[in-house]
Amino acid sequence: MKLRSWVLGMAAALAASAANAADYYANVNAWPVSPDFGFTISAPIDFEGMGAPQDATDWRWNSSDPGQVLYEIVVPRAIASQTNFAGATITVGMSGNPKSVANCLAPAGAPPDEKSWKQKIGGVEFAAFRDSDDGMSHYHEITSFRAVHGGQCWAVEYMIASTSLGVYPPEYGLKPFDMARVRGLMDRIVATFKFG
Repeated sequence: MKLRSWVLGMAAALAASAANAADYYANVNAWPVSPDFGFTISAPIDFEGMGAPQDATDWRWNSSDPGQVLYEIVVPRAIASQTNFAGATITVGMSGNPKSVANCLAPAGAPPDEKSWKQKIGGVEFAAFRDSDDGMSHYHEITSFRAVHGGQCWAVEYMIASTSLGVYPPEYGLKPFDMARVRGLMDRIVATFKFG
């Protein structure tokens, strides 16, 4: 009887722990805020944030113009364990290059495949775009939010990566990851972005 009570107690504790983890990923107020780089952004504490501005031509998806990657958040595979989720990144990039500023709000992909909309983030209206890049066994979905602010083109983007289930042995028992759940988490992080 004692063993049964202990097992039931442990099961309840594990269920509560899983619920608390889910609550934590939903509660943006519990996340730490990045250092101020002219903007702030928040993310769960178990996501690695890197904020040393670096010159880069890939500061924005599908760009070859000069700019800077100002901040990057790495989302670990562990948020969707036992699935084909391969990880995700969120980047904040910026460029004052005249061509980049002039084309900042234009689609970067190949319409009509690319989806676009407008979205307010931190009180500023951004042009938003979503496109995908398929490989033989890999899939990348890119969502880009762009605005001209202070004479610069700013891009807040996330890339979600996955791998075809066919490349894994069946005995791994992997399931397809929940794209809507991962997108929702990425969107909650992006929604915390604010210009300083």
